[in-house]
Amino acid sequence: ESASGGKRPALAPAAPEVLERIKVWTREAIKNIGPWSPGVSLDDVSFEIYVRQLSCRKPDCVPLETVVLLLGNGWHERAEILQAAAEVTAEESTLAARQLWEAASKRAKNQEAAASIESDAHTNGGILPRDPSTTTAVVSAPPPPPLPPMASSGTLTTIGAVSVQGNVVSSGGGGQNPREADGGADAMEVVLPRDVGEVDAGAVDVYIVGTNGRKITVIAGLDHLGPTLDELVLRSHVINRMEGLSSLARLTKLELYDNQVEELEELGSMPLLTVLDLSYNMVHTMPLVAECPLLEEIYLAQNKISKIEGLESLSRLRKIDLGGNRIRSLAGVAGASASLEELWLGSNKITRMEHLSNLKGLRRLDLQSNRISKIENLEAQTVLEELYLSNNGILLVEGLEPASATLNTVDLSHNRLTTTEGFQIATKLEEVWIGSNKVANFDALEPLVTLPLLTCVYLEHNPIAKDFEYRRRLKQMIPTLIQIDADPC
Repeated sequence: ESASGGKRPALAPAAPEVLERIKVWTREAIKNIGPWSPGVSLDDVSFEIYVRQLSCRKPDCVPLETVVLLLGNGWHERAEILQAAAEVTAEESTLAARQLWEAASKRAKNQEAAASIESDAHTNGGILPRDPSTTTAVVSAPPPPPLPPMASSGTLTTIGAVSVQGNVVSSGGGGQNPREADGGADAMEVVLPRDVGEVDAGAVDVYIVGTNGRKITVIAGLDHLGPTLDELVLRSHVINRMEGLSSLARLTKLELYDNQVEELEELGSMPLLTVLDLSYNMVHTMPLVAECPLLEEIYLAQNKISKIEGLESLSRLRKIDLGGNRIRSLAGVAGASASLEELWLGSNKITRMEHLSNLKGLRRLDLQSNRISKIENLEAQTVLEELYLSNNGILLVEGLEPASATLNTVDLSHNRLTTTEGFQIATKLEEVWIGSNKVANFDALEPLVTLPLLTCVYLEHNPIAKDFEYRRRLKQMIPTLIQIDADPC
């Protein structure tokens, strides 16, 4: 246990020779930084070391690479010592380390140590090491490779734009990863985009997928890409905040698919954005999409959104995917632009097809897996081509007249249909999917015979499909068919 009585987390896994190298490196840092706690010699110091890769978001900050946490006997609070990157000058490194050491010492109960450090800081200007002849960087031994960081509980220290509070490391405004909130030893490693992919200056697009490799936890260190970056794709990581993006004003595409983002932030700093993808996250609200007036495509599937908002000012919006959320009403699309061509709202809790009158350019409408019992209110959908209403509670095929000249695909599988009456009005239909309904006889299929372009029918898992002659008789009835269920005919 630590001097303050709290339990220390287990040391990050590393080979013994690596740990020894870091100990040597740290002791050299202590010598060059200046005074140690009175009454505690270097030989008496017991410490565990955790290295976290960090980065400043502001170009005029020292590009910090590592933070070393030293736990010393006789201290009741942790002293946090910072070591700058190898390319940083000795003066910059020493200044940053002294400022952090001084702040930690002032919080310690050993006021004598704090006073001593404060006096020494004034004597040496808080910049150069105690020995004026020293010209090397703070760490005379070569920096060791970074270890996987571990959690620690403690005080808040701010260095540049990066904050370390307890076991949470955040850039800018902070924020706590839900996996780290309990302060357990399983807190995630802090990993930046530059740790796992190429983020060289001048890049036009950055595409980093974390499916099979190291996962990014914090977006930071991308400011140098501001003048050139058009597309940023960080798929399948564990990012929980949209921070570190404010300098990327040129972005036209932002994809954070499969992360842990809870709020749409910093969108106002990306006015040129045309594609936004935060599918498979934890987003609860969406009104801030209005801050990106050039948006053409929005993907927010599989989040926790309960209300459609912010679409009124998006005059160029062509496609929006809000499938797999908690939406109960289509009221939020009432003010959407007539330019909208695709509306995907499957797997929600919608009970009625309504508020669609302004969507005159709609070509694809997906409302599968909702709670709809009736096809209605499609009067404005005169160019609709595809309609997906599977897994609802629909009893009758009705309301297709407005789209009869353009509709080519209808999916009404997994409903409660007993007949195909109503399909005949849509004379351009090419595919009809009505599997898993209650169609029991061939007479119920007569309306399909009148469709001259019909090439594909799904009728599997209907009572009629049990007929031994089912496929042969269906092909006889509708000679234009080239596919019945999943098989060609």
